[in-house]
Amino acid sequence: MRDARVVRDAVLLALPVVAFVSMTAYFLAVGAPRLAAKERTRALAESKIMADSLRSGSIAPDFVWEYGKGVIQGDETLSAKYPADMAWKDWQPRDSRKSKMWGWREAEGGRTIWARTDKTLRAKFAPVEVADYVSFFYTIGIIGSVLIVFSASLSIYHLISYAKSRTNLLVSAAHDLNTPLASLSLLTYGGDPVYKVLIERMQCIVRNLGEFVKPGAFVIRPEVFRLRDAYDEAYMIFAPYFRDRYGGKDIEIEDCGGVKVLADYQGVCQILWNILGNALKYAAYDGDVKARIAIDGDMARVDIADTGLGLTWLQKKLVFRRYYRSRRAIKERSTGFGIGLSVARRYATRMKGRIEVTDNKPRGCVFSVYLPLAMNEEVTL
Repeated sequence: MRDARVVRDAVLLALPVVAFVSMTAYFLAVGAPRLAAKERTRALAESKIMADSLRSGSIAPDFVWEYGKGVIQGDETLSAKYPADMAWKDWQPRDSRKSKMWGWREAEGGRTIWARTDKTLRAKFAPVEVADYVSFFYTIGIIGSVLIVFSASLSIYHLISYAKSRTNLLVSAAHDLNTPLASLSLLTYGGDPVYKVLIERMQCIVRNLGEFVKPGAFVIRPEVFRLRDAYDEAYMIFAPYFRDRYGGKDIEIEDCGGVKVLADYQGVCQILWNILGNALKYAAYDGDVKARIAIDGDMARVDIADTGLGLTWLQKKLVFRRYYRSRRAIKERSTGFGIGLSVARRYATRMKGRIEVTDNKPRGCVFSVYLPLAMNEEVTL
């Protein structure tokens, strides 16, 4: 994928999965065995305490057996747990040393713990169990990891497929538009200048698509020109719409006069065209739009300000992202691909400039385009 943003999103989507699987693997390899060991230690300690109590007679046994005499004390109902015909050798100690003559037999719901002296064995059932944490966590952990990895893989696949489909759509659109635009350009050659500008702007849209699909497709050709000329050409296509909205008036522009820049003329027109287009679609419905051309240090600056709804701090961070469209634009079904400002900022950066967006107090926002002043016409980009 050429689109680094898609790759980044896929990596960000995969990172939590990798972290979860890594933590799960660590827990299964280290944590679960430690839990199982602690559980076995606990059960052993409880069994040892009960065995010592049986040996000392501090608790009453369920079952007492004297060697060679069989059962001398016990309840017949306990015979399933303590068979009367069990041989002495069946009660093997956990440790053969005489001081450790105790042990247990696993039983349902707990253990039958026993302790014996020289010829007497005492036994009692206790609800002491050893939980098999390792098997449980291995089962749950592996199943959970597989499900999460599968879900993340499916999401990444759909993310990449969706990005590819959008790119393919734009490639097809750019390819299919080139031929009719070239024909229209020939038909209007020497004709109405408005039509000529409209076709050039449509060709700029196609260049936008090409620049999006293949970064660097638009070749920067630096030249010295008046910034106002680029603004006027970019504004020409929108002039009828603004005049309709404001009773025949144009956008008010403040020009400090004769500001020249060293940049690509068509690229600057495209940048201003994109920003003015956004102002027409969004800001002009809710407020006024003004423009200003000024010098800011060693840069020329074009400000396009509106008194519309403005942008939130998050929208200002996202507005130059590819495909980004505000909720308002989506809700109102405004046209656009969400790539205009992204391409505009790329153009500005390649011309050693930049684009910024700030609040227009008390209401609205200001898009500022910074371009290098034509201090020395011999300078190249």
